[in-house]
Amino acid sequence: MEEGRFEKSSFYLLLDQYIVSISSRRGNISDKTIDFETREKRKEARTETRSILQFYKEEVNKENLNRKRNWAYSNLSGMDFRGMDLRGTNLEGCNLKNTIFVAAKMNDTNLRRANLEGANMSCADLGEAFLNKTNLKETDFSYANISRANLTNSYVENANFTGARLDRTLLDGIHKFTQEQFDSINDETKTQVRTPEHIHLTVIKNKH
Repeated sequence: MEEGRFEKSSFYLLLDQYIVSISSRRGNISDKTIDFETREKRKEARTETRSILQFYKEEVNKENLNRKRNWAYSNLSGMDFRGMDLRGTNLEGCNLKNTIFVAAKMNDTNLRRANLEGANMSCADLGEAFLNKTNLKETDFSYANISRANLTNSYVENANFTGARLDRTLLDGIHKFTQEQFDSINDETKTQVRTPEHIHLTVIKNKH
């Protein structure tokens, strides 16, 4: 690399590291035990995190679609990744509570041990994603593609799988899954789902 020239790949790597660092300072701003200064710093960290991700969405995402980001253990709760290309991104252990992933491309994304409680993943492509040991309580997977993804040992209480594709999806050891959740998945993939022993799939007749 020429002296004084900064490669884009190095810039993106530093930006990834900064996201992890700044997001960890967000904290809970509604905590009444913290002082004014701490609360303001947390608000500032939230704003800065949101600004960086917006930059990713508008600029970086266009140039570097195949670059794998490492945002492991970041606090990205409530952020908006709508329609973003996050294929191969490392989001292991992240706080993604109430985060928006509508129509996002998330093939081969690592979401192991992440907190996705209340996240909106409707119409997202999660093919071959890793969601094992993940908190998926009240996560919205409606009409998402979760084919060949790994959800083993995940907590899925009240998760919405309406119309979702689960072709060859691994569901061994999942917790708080009900018959009703299975009955609402995409009919075309029901015969291919690897289910826990106590769940039985029934094909719903096409209403059209």
